[in-house]
Amino acid sequence: MSSTVSELHRKRGNQFFAKVKQEENAAPVLRRGRLDDALKSYNQALATSTTNDEYASAYKNLAVLHAYHVNNPVKNLTTEKDVQYCQKECINSFGQAYTYGKKTHC
Repeated sequence: MSSTVSELHRKRGNQFFAKVKQEENAAPVLRRGRLDDALKSYNQALATSTTNDEYASAYKNLAVLHAYHVNNPVKNLTTEKDVQYCQKECINSFGQAYTYGKKTHC
């Protein structure tokens, strides 16, 4: 079975996110760029979702990314406003993932 467009974007985002987690001592600008690339990929996955399962997966990835950013701010590049935004987006995205996941599995 071939991957959907949404799945391909999620996989690409996962690659960027994995690099961020593997290279926590990398230059802050590099880490921030990879976080931004993962965010763009996950948002593209969300925009191209066509099923409840794809929506749930895309929102889950967004939630995890935002949670990571809250708990691992990029030194000298993350402001308090960024943290507050990511907290809000994390909660919202987990809520959406739950809602769509519930539709898929109920």
